[in-house]
Amino acid sequence: MEPNVDAVVQAGRWSEAEAGEGSYRVVVVGQGFEHVSTRVLAQWKADGGEDGQARIVHEAELVAPGNYSLTAPKLTPTASGVRVELRGVATYDSRRRVVCRFDLAPGGKVTVVRACGL
Repeated sequence: MEPNVDAVVQAGRWSEAEAGEGSYRVVVVGQGFEHVSTRVLAQWKADGGEDGQARIVHEAELVAPGNYSLTAPKLTPTASGVRVELRGVATYDSRRRVVCRFDLAPGGKVTVVRACGL
């Protein structure tokens, strides 16, 4: 984990023939000084194997740093995976509210339901 992690939220379950099974995890990382922005990563975390160690089998950047300051995500399990909802403000105009939604599915699949900039 990066030292400036603001939130880690885990929910839902996935299963893949090759990678096994595990849970979805979303990591929110704060970056910057004057204009703090947020980077958001989705991770597919496999359950511990014979050695008991969990591992990340897929990772995807949902939100790149620079444009938004977001709070902890809300994860809601769905029939095919999990929906991620992020809320916050634009980095350079805190009056501009932002809502982003993504669907995560097995195999490292990400679908943008609502992009942050809309």
